[in-house]
Amino acid sequence: MANYLQGSFGPVHDELTVTELPVTGAIPEHLDGRYLRNGPNPLPDPAPDPATYHWFLGAGMVHGVRLRDGRAEWYRNRWVRSAEVSRALGEEPRPGPVHAGMDFSANTHFIGQDGRTFAIVEAGSRP
Repeated sequence: MANYLQGSFGPVHDELTVTELPVTGAIPEHLDGRYLRNGPNPLPDPAPDPATYHWFLGAGMVHGVRLRDGRAEWYRNRWVRSAEVSRALGEEPRPGPVHAGMDFSANTHFIGQDGRTFAIVEAGSRP
């Protein structure tokens, strides 16, 4: 199995919201905001052969920590919803069209616009 499917590189299997996080050391009190990271996280598990899975192709999962007043207020992680991710989670896929027929879970970065956070992918179109 590929190294990026094991240990600290292994897939995260649950969406979590954790509050009042313990801090080892100190968080500077002037840090105020969210630290976000988007990256590939396979859902469903790579199949039929994990050896053929490439870690850049996993569904997007955004992880976030809210920092304020020297505290880590919360940690949250959420899969970026595509039709495939929604079905894997037992949800109805979102209605409406997708751009150029490409409905995949953006796993590269994110942008903020008008108080909302949008996941993006920095890649060319699929063949």
